[in-house]
Amino acid sequence: MSDDSRFTKLRATFVDVFESNEAQADIGAGALYQLTEMKAGKLFLNGKPIDSADTLAWVRTNYAFLLPPKAEEKPKAITVDAATLASATAGNLTALGRLARDVGADKARELVATELKKSVTDNRDTKDAHHANPWSKSGWSLARQGAVVRAMGLERAGGVAASVNSRVGATKPVQ
Repeated sequence: MSDDSRFTKLRATFVDVFESNEAQADIGAGALYQLTEMKAGKLFLNGKPIDSADTLAWVRTNYAFLLPPKAEEKPKAITVDAATLASATAGNLTALGRLARDVGADKARELVATELKKSVTDNRDTKDAHHANPWSKSGWSLARQGAVVRAMGLERAGGVAASVNSRVGATKPVQ
């Protein structure tokens, strides 16, 4: 067999097995060409058949730079127990710990902050808007106040407190 068929088979291996595009296959076949030989119509790399598991693993290990990057997996959708999230948002540290264990600490903080912002802003125009506000008489909660300050920052949390004639650091609700 001619050298052209050796190059062609090596190139085809890059396309079929390693899922290389045409340009990547040309580069890969060119780089490994000197390490290959044809015996009875079969292509061998370092004395082993090119399609053997050992040879393919060797190429992946020693010549990974010739192979296309693996497609990154899409992030999995995060499913969170609604009761745990609500409890964590209300200031329950055990629930917050469970949430952090399930989705990671950063994502847990982000979810709780999002829920807190929703609970404060979604209820602005409703009768129970004051109940959702942890500085109001009906919604008074030091734990939620702290969570709102951590999630929104002192200045924005001060605005939430001021909306019910209270302040950050108040020790009891305004009568």
